[in-house]
Amino acid sequence: VLGVSLARRRRRVREVAPGAVLLLVLAAPLVARGHGGEDHSAPAPPAPARAGGGTYLAKESQFLLGVRTAVVAEREVSARIAAVGRVVPRIDGHAQISAPQPGRVLAPTTGTLPFLGDRVRKGQVLVVLEQTPGAADRGDLRARSLAARPGVAQARARRDQAQRELERRRSLVGIVSQREIEQAELALDLAERDLDLAGQQLALFSGGTLQRTTLIAPIDGVIAEAEISLGEQVAADQRLYTIIEPSRLWVEASVFESDLARVRASGAADIRLEGHPGAFPARLFRLGQLVDPATRTAKAIFEVDNADGAFHPGMFAEVSIGAGAPRRSLVVPDAAVIEDGGRRFVYVHVAPEDFVRREVVLGARDGDDWSVRDGAGAGE
Repeated sequence: VLGVSLARRRRRVREVAPGAVLLLVLAAPLVARGHGGEDHSAPAPPAPARAGGGTYLAKESQFLLGVRTAVVAEREVSARIAAVGRVVPRIDGHAQISAPQPGRVLAPTTGTLPFLGDRVRKGQVLVVLEQTPGAADRGDLRARSLAARPGVAQARARRDQAQRELERRRSLVGIVSQREIEQAELALDLAERDLDLAGQQLALFSGGTLQRTTLIAPIDGVIAEAEISLGEQVAADQRLYTIIEPSRLWVEASVFESDLARVRASGAADIRLEGHPGAFPARLFRLGQLVDPATRTAKAIFEVDNADGAFHPGMFAEVSIGAGAPRRSLVVPDAAVIEDGGRRFVYVHVAPEDFVRREVVLGARDGDDWSVRDGAGAGE
């Protein structure tokens, strides 16, 4: 464009033509770079085939991917009972705080409302509820307030009459007996009490004083659920807080009745969580006495130390329970086992850069290893 413009302006086409050619030449490589220079009509060369259906993986790729190998070796393996468990809080480490009456949420005088994840102490004030009656209750209170007002007036009149009678008898000292004066004093005292009680009832029915209820933490723990906010109107029996003590939790597992004796004799298990490497040791806390007639299983409760916070109530877990004396067997790592269509495979390292997929038959799992019955030999 610049060349043509100069040609028209100066009317020297022959002198400007080299400039136009130069610009076109400079523009041509820019178009070539955007394409990349590939020949899309030619097919990509095929990957080299491996004999025996193996998989090729260069040493550099093995290093970058962090591929590790382990030798099939023999060691003592304990028989295991596998079960699915669920993490639950301990009974003595779990508390739910509900509203005993309808009311409005107020902050405790010692501070703000506890929030999710806050640690609380036993006896700590959590929330204050100020009673707020509903429409039907307000109508009933109004009717009772109107009925209580005559009672206050009558009690005041009786009090005034008893006071005048006491003053009259005191003025007649020497004429009336001391006993009559004491009786007048007692009558005045009773009349004043009746007047005070009638005044309290009138104030209660008139809504002059709203009842406040203080809710405290029954255990030490952490706020697991907080379902209220400041100033919120809550109903009676509405759940406000859930507190758990997370340092020690339970794992409930269902065990078949045929395995109950071995579970009781073992008294220990390994607990595995999704996304957490390795197993967590646990001890048998309780073994249920009732067998479900539908599933023929009983509850086994294992206690686990949760100092590192890996367990959370509601999680599912794999429970591996020791059952029987250990015996020697060939083992492969659990990390090397691949499941595909209900079958299990391992990759055998047959050459520095060659791996062969092989189906294996596994036995019991002990920790991070599986006993292998067929498909892999010692030293592989």
